[in-house]
Amino acid sequence: MSRLALGTMILGAETSESDSHAIMDRTHEHGIDFFDTADVYADGRTEQIIDRRFAQGDGRRDSTLTRLDELFPPPGPTAPNRTRSVRLVTSSFSPCDA
Repeated sequence: MSRLALGTMILGAETSESDSHAIMDRTHEHGIDFFDTADVYADGRTEQIIDRRFAQGDGRRDSTLTRLDELFPPPGPTAPNRTRSVRLVTSSFSPCDA
């Protein structure tokens, strides 16, 4: 895991999906494989953007550690899908030889 992390709060909030994917790709090109996210960023869109980029293949999902923060109580019926959050995070982990 890299010593630096990509903070993903702006993905989907201040950047388009294509720009977000470009940021993620550039981050990987520079050896940063740790993404810090939260289920409340951009009302859950950040996680969806990350998930769609990883779904495109090329091994990024397997080579990226994603940390999920759940700091806020669910804001009601429009709360981000926590099942999706857990699936996204757990799919970012791969078994290690311990």
